[in-house]
Amino acid sequence: MTAEDKKHAIFRALVEEIVSGKFQIGSRLPTDRELAARFGTSRINVFRALEQLKQQGIIISRKRAGTVVVAMPDAGESQQLLNDSSRVVYCLKSATPHFIHWNDRTFAAMEERLSGAGLRVHYLTIPGRREDLQKIIEESMRTGAAGLTIFPDSEDSDFLNFNSDLLIDVSTPIFMLNRGNDVSRLDFANSVNMDNMGDAIRMGVLLRKNGFKRMLIPGANVYSSCIWHKNRITGLELGFQGAETTRPEYPAHNRFEMEFCLDRALADKELILAPLHPMSAAELMDTAEKRGLVPGSDFNLVTFDDDPAFAAYNFTTTRVRHAEVGDLMGKMLLDTRSRQDGTVWNSMRIAGELIQRTSCRKLKE
Repeated sequence: MTAEDKKHAIFRALVEEIVSGKFQIGSRLPTDRELAARFGTSRINVFRALEQLKQQGIIISRKRAGTVVVAMPDAGESQQLLNDSSRVVYCLKSATPHFIHWNDRTFAAMEERLSGAGLRVHYLTIPGRREDLQKIIEESMRTGAAGLTIFPDSEDSDFLNFNSDLLIDVSTPIFMLNRGNDVSRLDFANSVNMDNMGDAIRMGVLLRKNGFKRMLIPGANVYSSCIWHKNRITGLELGFQGAETTRPEYPAHNRFEMEFCLDRALADKELILAPLHPMSAAELMDTAEKRGLVPGSDFNLVTFDDDPAFAAYNFTTTRVRHAEVGDLMGKMLLDTRSRQDGTVWNSMRIAGELIQRTSCRKLKE
């Protein structure tokens, strides 16, 4: 346990004892020597914890009278004191990461931002059982953690939605990365949101400015129940307005749909193929390879989500700014307004960046 941890443990214990009534207003606290012996630490750590209580106006030191309690914070005020003074942030991350929306650079940037304020990150895996999640939440409250961050992936969305009630009335400030999946039951948490619609609008505008007059969206019905899917279609149509947008009626990922899309693109150089997900884009590219077609020359294709699993396809795509996500999350954690009564003070959208590769001719931004 570091000196900061020891100081916080003493501070936390004394706050809890004052709130519980063990020490009433006017009561004298044990001496520095007695507290040091009780907590098995040095008197300097005790001194620093008492100084923090003095800064909060809870105790004062008087000659010959010792250290005396002069204010009694209520439960809400005491919890905020614990959160604000904590040196630890709990971070829950997916057990099945795809590294599309966050990766090690995200956590390095978050740690760098937090370390400047003396905070460290305690990493845990998002559990698969409700009771395990409850234990983590209870531990974060018991230790007075500065925050609880959640970095999910697609496999975690249902679990978090079904167990969102566990996060209600939690005294630890909650922060989440919203990838754009349906996590509507966690809208009460502070969040960094992927700007799926904004990225699609910018893509549509860029394609129109680069001379494409018609757009075909393969696989448009495969993820039709997903929020990110609907937002991307809406965004593409908004950005590409004034031009023609078509969604093939074939069943998703059907070979006839892929052939139809490629035939249209071969016959029309002003048409752009814009699948919403790299899986649909990969289906198209595999079909094109069997026909000996060259992407970026015989046809043009752009997609979204720079998924490392599809790196070999060289998609022109959008990519999340991974380090910026972590830095932004760190800034939000340090904003003390986020610790007030569980109110959502921060909900920010983060834009992706365009990555140009060989699946499309060079686009002028």
